[in-house]
Amino acid sequence: MKISSPRIIDTPYGGRLVWPLPWGNQLVAHLKDKHKIRHRKRWSQVEYTAVILCGTSQVR
Repeated sequence: MKISSPRIIDTPYGGRLVWPLPWGNQLVAHLKDKHKIRHRKRWSQVEYTAVILCGTSQVR
C-alpha cells in the first residue's frame, strides 16, 4: 500500500499535515509553533485537570 504526500495546511497555531488513507480515512498531525501559541495553560484546562484528579465538579 502506498500513501501519498500530506496536504499542508497553515493554522493560527502552526500547521497541520493531512494524509489521505484508504477507504476515505485520513491521518492528521497538528504541529504547533511555540511562538504562536500561549505558553501558559488556560484556566479551563486547570479546572478540568482538578475535576479529573479530585473527582468532583466543584473546584475550590
